[in-house]
Amino acid sequence: GFMGLFIMQPEIRRQGLGAQLWQARRDRLIARLKPGAVIGMDGVFEMADWYARGGFVFSHRNLRYERAWPTDFTAEQTAEQVVPLADVPFEALTEYDRTCFPGPREAFLKAWISLPERKAVGLVRDGQMACYGVIRRCGKGCKIGPLFADDAEGAEAVFQSLAEFAAGDTLILDAPENQSGAQALVKRHGLSETFGCARMYLGGVPDMAHERVFGVTTFELG
Repeated sequence: GFMGLFIMQPEIRRQGLGAQLWQARRDRLIARLKPGAVIGMDGVFEMADWYARGGFVFSHRNLRYERAWPTDFTAEQTAEQVVPLADVPFEALTEYDRTCFPGPREAFLKAWISLPERKAVGLVRDGQMACYGVIRRCGKGCKIGPLFADDAEGAEAVFQSLAEFAAGDTLILDAPENQSGAQALVKRHGLSETFGCARMYLGGVPDMAHERVFGVTTFELG
């Protein structure tokens, strides 16, 4: 499970209502899941200690990076085979995504890659998916998420293909601080840190290929 978005109106804060709401949703989610299931969350840094009192353990920081993207940007030509996700069998996409995310999410993926004003591409090597990513237009700029890749070379090729979509706008990527390849990518392209959250887990760290996560899907959904 995942807990995303926890907002209280300023005028009703410091009355204990937030604690009641947060604990109720945590307990309801635990009741809905199988015994021992992991629950994740991205919390603002200032609240991390408070969330820890509710049983969540800090794992790493996910950081938001952004940059005004050049209008004339064109992806470099490489030997990597970047193709529209529509050309990749959906089963191949869901199988790959499952290695990078702690649960199956076929219905979500089908909707996510079909959003209006978006670009979704994958990288295929020897008939096998090795990377995929999605970029979507948001209230501010264009946000990449997810960006999952076997290695830095694949992530770079897909990143550049997605970045063409953001030409002339702000490009945004939410990347794990503990993924060295992701940190090298944002540094290489001149993106600056503007925001961040503490990734925390209740019930242990999920079994997934953390090294493939160059960009999380979104803070609000995990």
